[in-house]
Amino acid sequence: MARERGNFSLWFKLDGIEKLEKQLKALADPKTAKKIQRRAATAAIRPMRAACKEACPVDTGALKKSIDSKVSVKNRGVSAIVGADTAVMEDGKKGEKSESTVRAARVLHLVCFGFIDPSGKAVPGNNFLERGYHITIDRCQKIYADKLREGLEKAADEAGGK
Repeated sequence: MARERGNFSLWFKLDGIEKLEKQLKALADPKTAKKIQRRAATAAIRPMRAACKEACPVDTGALKKSIDSKVSVKNRGVSAIVGADTAVMEDGKKGEKSESTVRAARVLHLVCFGFIDPSGKAVPGNNFLERGYHITIDRCQKIYADKLREGLEKAADEAGGK
C-alpha cells in the first residue's frame, strides 16, 4: 500500500511483514534486530536509488551524482530515503561551499516540479524520483521481505546453536 505524503515523500507498508518483524524482535536482541532490519532496508533501497539515478535528467551531472540513499532504523520503524545529498556541490564533488558553487540538492525541487526561467518561459517538471519509486517499489518490497527472512533464519540458527 503506497501513500503520498507531501511533495517528496512516498511511503509504503508491507502487508504481512509485521509477523516477521515480531519474530525477529522475539528471537534476537534489539541490537541484532536493528542490524538485520538495516541490512534488509539497505539491500532493498539499492534498486530504487539506481532507477532514480538512471531517470535523473543531466545538465551538468551534479544532481545525478548527488542522488543517494539513507537508511534509518528507530523504535517506530525502518525508513529508507532516496534523494539528493546536500553535501554534493555543483561540480559533483563533496566539500565546502565556495562563492561559485551551489549545492546540487538546491535545484532538486526545480527539476522535479518545474520553474519559470528568467525570460518568463515555464519549464515543466521532471519528477524522476517518483518515477524511480513506482518502477521499483514491488522489487524493493520483495527484497526487503526476503532479506528480513534470511536475517531471521540466521538469527534463529545462531540462537539455536548457543
